[in-house]
Amino acid sequence: VSQSRYDYGGEIRGIVHRDLYSNQARYGTYPKGCGILPLYPLKQFEAYKNTIIFVEGLFDAINMHNLGFKNVLCTFGTSTYKALLSEMLCLISARNVSNVIIAFDNDDAGKSAASNLLNLFTSKPKYIDATGCRDFEVSIFDWESLPFKIKDFGELKSDQIFDVYNTLYGA
Repeated sequence: VSQSRYDYGGEIRGIVHRDLYSNQARYGTYPKGCGILPLYPLKQFEAYKNTIIFVEGLFDAINMHNLGFKNVLCTFGTSTYKALLSEMLCLISARNVSNVIIAFDNDDAGKSAASNLLNLFTSKPKYIDATGCRDFEVSIFDWESLPFKIKDFGELKSDQIFDVYNTLYGA
């Protein structure tokens, strides 16, 4: 599975790919050195209820989009979010987002990375935009609140959408 990485002129700089069959690093870029992995799928992103949801994996984002959640963006794993923090803050500002939900995988690596990202966001609780300083709320998705067990949103089925919706936005 791959996604093209474009520069500001619209030219392809490289390709982001995910290896489905290796136990090595899951994500990579070709050619090497073409830049950090972008938030995906930014072109189709639509803020919903002034909320943005950051997920860990490519298939998590694709599945959520297929199920109707257009406010989900992938960070391509647990090792890239620090490099993407500036891009995340710019997006939050540009889209007038007031609620950020971190829904990394429901495993040890995902929980640790989600906690670290939460700390990064809360250490910068205000950001400057054209209107001045604004606050935004940040939380970690509560996997335990769901009436079913899944490891990540890549496993979410269509008959489970309403439970996730209610957990995210209330009844």
